Amino acid sequence: MDHGTAQYDTVLVLLSVFVSVSASYTAFDLADRMLETSSKVKRHALLLLTSFLFGLGVWSMHFIGMFSRAIPAPVSYDIPLLFVSVLLPISATFVALRLVAKSHDGRASYIFGGLFTGLAVISMHYISLAAMQMPAGLRFKPQFAIASVALALGISYVSLHLALLLRSQPNDHSVQRIKLIGAALLGLALSGMHYVAMAGVDITPAESVSLSDGSSVRRRRRDNGMTGAVAVGGRLGEWRSSQIGESRLPDSIRGGSALAIEGRL
Repeated sequence: MDHGTAQYDTVLVLLSVFVSVSASYTAFDLADRMLETSSKVKRHALLLLTSFLFGLGVWSMHFIGMFSRAIPAPVSYDIPLLFVSVLLPISATFVALRLVAKSHDGRASYIFGGLFTGLAVISMHYISLAAMQMPAGLRFKPQFAIASVALALGISYVSLHLALLLRSQPNDHSVQRIKLIGAALLGLALSGMHYVAMAGVDITPAESVSLSDGSSVRRRRRDNGMTGAVAVGGRLGEWRSSQIGESRLPDSIRGGSALAIEGRL
């Protein structure tokens, strides 16, 4: 039994926070590029990329966080439900950013976009819990569920506001500062929302599950969590490195490359 006091793997908890902060910074950086560009094609491509990377990052943070919790029972997953849980944060980010970018009524778009994204993120959390198939029972504490919903809604509203705040900054230094502060706050808040929600879940394994089974399960879960963190962190790092390399090229070279590509299409 969980005994009311859940145990967590500290390394995986820290990795989940790292993935969350990294995905948040990537999202702010891409959102800044999306809002600055005058090309509709590039803006749409950046919107899709931002939605995919941030949504996947949030989902990965959630599952690494799930692997960090000691669950003394073997766990498998309902694949269709798991797929839905992946799509939710990706599609919600797409809708919210598109709404905010196109809307002239900033406050209304923040509220609606934040509401939509927050509900999608919290739905992802509980749908992925429903996707878990294991010889154990789950019991939810409503006060923690309510707190996690409030956190998800507030986080989404503030993140959309920060994304658009990038456009009004007077120089690159101010933009970079907002990206760093925003990514740290958003990443920590998203991770906090996950662990608040999980604090409200009691897991009681079936009597047929032995202690030795639980020990081997914990080792496998840590291995899976480490693998997931390395994979997601590596992909975000590769993308960031490619962007840094491109930004260091002279404008004439970047422009010539773009013309060469267009000439081949």
